[in-house]
Order: sequence, then C-alpha cells, then structure tokens
Amino acid sequence: YKDSLRIIKDSKSEIDRAMVILENDSRRTFELRLIDDLFIFTKCDTPEDVVEDLKKNLDTNQVSVFNNGIKVYVVPINLSKGMAVRRLRQRFNPAYIVAAGDSEFDVSMVEEADYGLVPSGFVDEYNVKDHVIEMDKSMLFSEALLEKCLKIKAEHK
Repeated sequence: YKDSLRIIKDSKSEIDRAMVILENDSRRTFELRLIDDLFIFTKCDTPEDVVEDLKKNLDTNQVSVFNNGIKVYVVPINLSKGMAVRRLRQRFNPAYIVAAGDSEFDVSMVEEADYGLVPSGFVDEYNVKDHVIEMDKSMLFSEALLEKCLKIKAEHK
C-alpha cells in the first residue's frame, strides 16, 4: 500500500481536481468514493458523457478516466492493473501469470500477463495485443475461463 501511494504521488493533484469536479456533477447518482486514497469511483446517469467531460478537464497523462457500465473511475496512470501485474512479477517472479478481464479497466492487465483471457469480441473492441486469448463464445465466460486455466496448468507441469 505504501508503495502504491508513493507510485501515484504525481497524480494526486489530478485526483483532487477530479473529486471537486465530480462532487459538483449533477449526473452523479451515487456517493463519490476515494478508495484508500488511491482512485475515485462513483456512478452516473450518463457515464460516457461524464468520462468525456473529465478527460477534457484533467491531465490524462496523470490519470485514466473510464467507465464500466454506469460506474465511472479516475485512476492514476501508474496504478493500472497492468502495473499491478508488473509489480507482482518483480516481487515474486512467478513462472507465468494468468489474468482474466472483461472491461476496459482490465486491458493493461491482460496485455501484461503471460496469458490474458477475455470474452469473445474483446480483442477488437479494445484493440489489445495479439497474445490476449479470447474465450469460446459458445460457452459461459466463467466455464471457458476454467477450462483454459486447467489447460494452461497442464502445459506447465
């Protein structure tokens, strides 16, 4: 946690600006949460419009602004899920990393992992790297994930 706070210190002013902007945004339908002093989360009526407005008013070299459905996030650039995978790799040096994701918030994570597992259509929708693996669309995503994870484990015995 202390490392995370240190890593995001340069983004703190943009997080503070986003808090002020969102506190006064009438499209917000949920409390404004600053999660562990790391990133912002809320819900909005028109999340795409809120994200667009935030991107115009914030330094997007310091923070990522995106939505997942009605949820709106403002996250320091250095606090991405991809950064978490890199930190995990540096700290523990695992033989391989499997990551599964289904939203824009997960793109950096699945790209950074050795095995990035995503639903059908994800690669084109988010223009992700070639090594990300789409699951069989004829199966439930959770079932396809489990099947693929078991195959990956068997490959690494």
